[in-house]
Amino acid sequence: MVLAPEIQKKVKEIKILTRRALSALQIGNFSSAKKGSGFEFDQLRDYAFGDDVRTIDWKSSARTGKILVKQYIEERNRVFWLCVDLSSSMSFSTTDLLKQELAANAASILALASGHTQDLVGLILYSDSVELCIPPKKGAAHIEHIVQQLQSLRPTKNKTSDISVCMNYILSLKKGKSYVFVFSDGQEQASKELLYVMQKRHNMVLFLCNDVQEVHPTVRGMIHTQDLESAVSAQMIFHAKLVRNLLATSHDQLVSSYKQAKVPVVQLYTNHGYMDSMIQFFKQYII
Repeated sequence: MVLAPEIQKKVKEIKILTRRALSALQIGNFSSAKKGSGFEFDQLRDYAFGDDVRTIDWKSSARTGKILVKQYIEERNRVFWLCVDLSSSMSFSTTDLLKQELAANAASILALASGHTQDLVGLILYSDSVELCIPPKKGAAHIEHIVQQLQSLRPTKNKTSDISVCMNYILSLKKGKSYVFVFSDGQEQASKELLYVMQKRHNMVLFLCNDVQEVHPTVRGMIHTQDLESAVSAQMIFHAKLVRNLLATSHDQLVSSYKQAKVPVVQLYTNHGYMDSMIQFFKQYII
């Protein structure tokens, strides 16, 4: 995959940002699994003084003529799913940073951070269907591939999204519990029932990608607006208190609906740095 120079530059910048964040948090490499009594069988080994007699494999011991014990690996590898909304509404911004770019950057930072914590990371790009799925793995080449995919995203036109499609896809995999990080502006909301099921089986976090003018508009006067997903146009009087209250209330209700389902919400904005929010997130979930 040959990357355009501007994509290579973006990937390099994201790597620098991630290194700075992890350095500030003193996150380094550590073993992804520790030996001991755990969940997954590792190997048979000779009995040593002090070993728990309950770990002795009597059949293997009788067959080989020496006492052997079962050694297990305690799982510490977490599985991270990065789910990025590709709908056209993500192509909006009143700043130099699109909501889609905000989502791609934040997801890239998480992917790179997983390399330091030796967790497995996968990528799902979705609209009203799952457009791309890269299964969770670890390793520098795999993470580089995910970051390149994210930084190569381009704005879309007249494309809707359905977060339920993404969530049902993950639920259908019937894998173990994982961390599901969704990067979206929340234009399409999942049902309360589906959110409860999702959070019961996995650990979901919503990274809500906002443009401040959509939440707390400061513009005034008659503004021509267009829904980027449906292409429907309308005139809105933004100096009207009713309009400003409506936008703020709608946003608050969206956040509240996820929190009621025990889904944490990390708010990211296009108009100011998002690294503070990401660092706070690292402290709570990654370390």
